[in-house]
Amino acid sequence: MKRLPLLFLLMLISVSTLFASKELDAKVGDFFQALKQEKYEEGITNLLAGSLLEEKVVNVTQTRNNWIAQFSQIKSLYGDYLAWDKVSTVSLGGLEETTYFVYCRDYPIKIVITEYDNGMDRKIINMFFDDQILDTLRDHGSYF
Repeated sequence: MKRLPLLFLLMLISVSTLFASKELDAKVGDFFQALKQEKYEEGITNLLAGSLLEEKVVNVTQTRNNWIAQFSQIKSLYGDYLAWDKVSTVSLGGLEETTYFVYCRDYPIKIVITEYDNGMDRKIINMFFDDQILDTLRDHGSYF
């Protein structure tokens, strides 16, 4: 009899994580479309809306402008933004870190987003991006 509530709780946690991941994937999809259209500020603003990073990135002109310049520079260095994939999601307690590859014409970049779920709401608390994808491949057991 005690197994039923535990089973229900586990199913609820799995379903809430599934929906949270889909919500982030949808936001990243919109962000990627903004990158393709060179609407960097719009993409960054919409992705980080309601997150802890909104105050640190979107509302701080210098930081926001740095991010815009970096995504513009990525396109200059590696070519047009073409597609994106979710590479992995790692969950630990209330934290979830999702890694995405964004494929440019000449070379992919990596975007890593960390979310925190305090039981009441879920927010992006960290995001970084770089072109160091080989470490990600090695971490996932892919060697070439």
